[in-house]
Amino acid sequence: VTWTITPASPGASALEIQNLNLSAPSTVDRFDAGSGVGQFVESADLLRAGGPLPAPPTVKQHLVLAFFYPWYDLSTWSSPQLIDGPVVPYSTDDPVDLQRLMSTAASVGLDALVMSWSGPDVNGGIDDLRMLRCLDAASATGFKMATLLETTSANPQHVDGTADPDTVLAWLIDIVDDYASHPAYLRAGGRPVVFAYNAQRMSQAGWTDVLARLRARGRDVLLVGEGINSTRLGAVD
Repeated sequence: VTWTITPASPGASALEIQNLNLSAPSTVDRFDAGSGVGQFVESADLLRAGGPLPAPPTVKQHLVLAFFYPWYDLSTWSSPQLIDGPVVPYSTDDPVDLQRLMSTAASVGLDALVMSWSGPDVNGGIDDLRMLRCLDAASATGFKMATLLETTSANPQHVDGTADPDTVLAWLIDIVDDYASHPAYLRAGGRPVVFAYNAQRMSQAGWTDVLARLRARGRDVLLVGEGINSTRLGAVD
């Protein structure tokens, strides 16, 4: 825990830290900043001792991921609707551009890109082509890709609305069968990773049913539910 003391008026400043978890307040640390700004660091265990919260488990592995929207070619960067653009314009139709993009992502600490994906048949199968292109580019650069399933259009009409469980199931089967065996597809604990955008567009019962049917067919995913409603957490991983 880092503490910063900034005097509000002239004079010496000090900060006393107490642990209130015990039967009586216990001073665990004291910092004297004198008349200037002071910054001090202490172990959080001093504040956790005796409290209801156990020590956090050690994280054995963590991944740094970023959502990736593969909608852009060289003609799109001049659109007046964009408020920003890449330093070097790229096209997601160009394998060389994709390899450069992924090398850049890896160089700043990313482990994988999570690509927006709306099923294998939408808009002439464009997302399927884009994912295959991205997987090949990732493989060439030692990078990884995962899928961001666009739950909002996972229905027979492929329109913005409520997700249909049968469509979601079919899409997850496609992801596992078409991409998960690729060496560049992201796995965690041996399971292919899939994010579900706006997961609240389908009920928790719907997610539970879909994942049960998926696994009954001999397929499995590590599903991360993304969105604004935590009630789906009982179904997803």
